[in-house]
Amino acid sequence: MEIFVSVLVALSVLYCVYCMWKIQRKPAPAPEPAPNPWEVVVARRCVVNLKTGRAVDGVLIRKDGPLLFLRNAVLLEEGNEPAAIDGEAVIQSEHVDFIQAL
Repeated sequence: MEIFVSVLVALSVLYCVYCMWKIQRKPAPAPEPAPNPWEVVVARRCVVNLKTGRAVDGVLIRKDGPLLFLRNAVLLEEGNEPAAIDGEAVIQSEHVDFIQAL
């Protein structure tokens, strides 16, 4: 009788281990897609600082490939008064040093 009880306990333990293993093997949820970093600055007033030392202040309305489009833009240069830019300013992203979202 003791052998029967020992075998029954051993089988119960093995079944519990199997169940725990099965629970832990559930596939991990799929990671959420990374947010688009441009969503933070599009449709906001920004200062686009260029590698030349100049900056363009305006509303970033869209990014199309390597191009940034700013409306109501003003060119900022050290030692000069801000100069309004007629129409939309189009800047190639390779010339951008960093962007300040205001």
